[in-house]
Amino acid sequence: ETEESTLQLIRELGGYIPSNNFEEAPYVETACDRGLISPGLNYYPNELANRGQMITVLGREYEWETGMTIYSSGVSVFTDVPSWEFYAKYVAWANSTGITKGTSETTFGPEDNLTREQLAIFLYRLSNYTGHSVYVDETLYYRFNDWYNVNSYGVTAISWAVQVGLLKGDDQGNVNPQSYATRAEMITMLCRYMDYVSEYYAW
Repeated sequence: ETEESTLQLIRELGGYIPSNNFEEAPYVETACDRGLISPGLNYYPNELANRGQMITVLGREYEWETGMTIYSSGVSVFTDVPSWEFYAKYVAWANSTGITKGTSETTFGPEDNLTREQLAIFLYRLSNYTGHSVYVDETLYYRFNDWYNVNSYGVTAISWAVQVGLLKGDDQGNVNPQSYATRAEMITMLCRYMDYVSEYYAW
């Protein structure tokens, strides 16, 4: 695809990719091609992603990777996840597989903003669930200036995401684990994960 055709797709999705973040544009196109997001809808890549959106694209990635379909049980496992919401079946699936544990025993927080650390944790758990586990060098997160902002329960996931090429630091050498992820960042990391899975099967 040419740069112009990719940018045209972004325009059709109603979003805007800044010139210095152009590397994210092809990932949005890939996500459309693989059914993770729907062409023809506004995507707004610079808006913040929420947990409901993340679990939805994560579930769709699982369906794309395995060829399996996640069905709705019609029963909500969390009080703040109505069974009719688009993300409900994916939240139920993620809860049953251990990919998410919710924000409490009864809530998931689907409208809560998604942190970069949570994004890495979700992808790490999916990787383990689908059998793509690898040895993780848990010292890798120390390479970033703000390593102390990584929660203890996020150390393994952040280190893994760095190790397999999903997560990169900014120009200041920070990984920004508690910063909220944009929708473009969410799709970028997810597509990098899909590339990782493809390479894993090639080993």
